[in-house]
Amino acid sequence: LGRSRNNFNVACAEVDRQDNAGVAVLSFVTVSPDKVLARKILERVEDWIYERWPDVEIIGADISEI
Repeated sequence: LGRSRNNFNVACAEVDRQDNAGVAVLSFVTVSPDKVLARKILERVEDWIYERWPDVEIIGADISEI
């Protein structure tokens, strides 16, 4: 999680399933006045995870704008 903070300037946390060591539900957040830029940053985080840890299975991803 720290690497994602350093590489992409995002906040991140494990938000669910802490009782199961084989599963992690992670949340990544960024703040920007430009919603297109914010979306691109979060998409890059997802791509980075796929590239850096190819054995990790991402079951779902959702980007929400507030």
